[in-house]
Amino acid sequence: MTTDIQISNPAEVFRPGTSVSIEYTDGAGKIRAYNTYVHDARPDALVLALPTESGIGVGVEPGQELDLRRADDQEAYRAKVCVLEAIPGQPPLLRVSTPDMVEMRPRRRFFRVDVDIPFTTGGQHGRILNMSGSGLLLAASQIFVEGSRFKVAFVLPDSAEKIVARVKVLRALSKRKVHYAGVVFEDLEHAVQDRLVKHVFDRQRELAKRGLLVRDPRLF
Repeated sequence: MTTDIQISNPAEVFRPGTSVSIEYTDGAGKIRAYNTYVHDARPDALVLALPTESGIGVGVEPGQELDLRRADDQEAYRAKVCVLEAIPGQPPLLRVSTPDMVEMRPRRRFFRVDVDIPFTTGGQHGRILNMSGSGLLLAASQIFVEGSRFKVAFVLPDSAEKIVARVKVLRALSKRKVHYAGVVFEDLEHAVQDRLVKHVFDRQRELAKRGLLVRDPRLF
């Protein structure tokens, strides 16, 4: 099980140039998530590049609370910040409060195994080609966009219970008419992650017994 660690110096995490994401609930109750980066880190505030939609800055208001996140290969960081002001210009900027504390969760690293499991997302469907406790390789007819977030639903072969997980696209590519995405889970419940790890382990044992297991040193 992973353990959350409190980091008291946000400057260690949210340095200028660092890629981050913001998430908030708009006035209609819809969750909005955008990728951006840290433009400047000051003692009294963080300055982010204001995300845009169709060339227009997203509508965030002073006083609005944002969920600020950063992830890399080893750790995932999360903090709460408050919008102070939007700053016009090129690029438009967003000044937010400096977080008092940052939560850091070490990211477990997992071996992956080939599978063939159907999934659905937003009315679309495809196949999961490989799986680990931290992510999936998806194949579908729709184009995937790097950095995008969505939910995938699937059922493990050894279970009747549907898993619905929020994922982020790290890598996307297309070959002919098939589109692929390497995605990582976000905020996955420990119990669900444990089920996935168990399935991967059981799948490895099954392939090993049949002499079909290829030792893959890659980690997802």
